Amino acid sequence: KSKKETKNRLKDLRLSAGLKQSDLAKIVGCSQQTISNYETGFSTNLDSLIFGFLDNIYVFFYNIILLVLMR
Repeated sequence: KSKKETKNRLKDLRLSAGLKQSDLAKIVGCSQQTISNYETGFSTNLDSLIFGFLDNIYVFFYNIILLVLMR
């Protein structure tokens, strides 16, 4: 996909979820400025954003498993 399609898609998905840039930043573990950079096309490498999100998901599920096992 082109850089324009990627930045528009990210913004569209964020808005459709009812999230501000700062909300999405907290979810994926980055700054609001990083989200802004992706949406404006200033940054195009989404790898760090994706890996931050995956890392947060891993921590979330790890904590859930620990809670279940401690019962």
